[in-house]
Amino acid sequence: MTTQTYKVTGMHCGGCKRNVERIANNYGKDSQVDVEKWTLTMSSDSQIDIQGLKADLAEMDFILQA
Repeated sequence: MTTQTYKVTGMHCGGCKRNVERIANNYGKDSQVDVEKWTLTMSSDSQIDIQGLKADLAEMDFILQA
């Protein structure tokens, strides 16, 4: 299993955290978001579709920096 941490901008509150985690969980396991550090940590058994994740987060006005 691989664990990666990404910077996600545009998060400001607990609602943002839940939205990012919900989207990220479609791409990996055990997604954890830290709103104060603007980070998303994800684990996955296979390669994460970063472009798909970026696109889905962008629809909610979050920007994934990978």
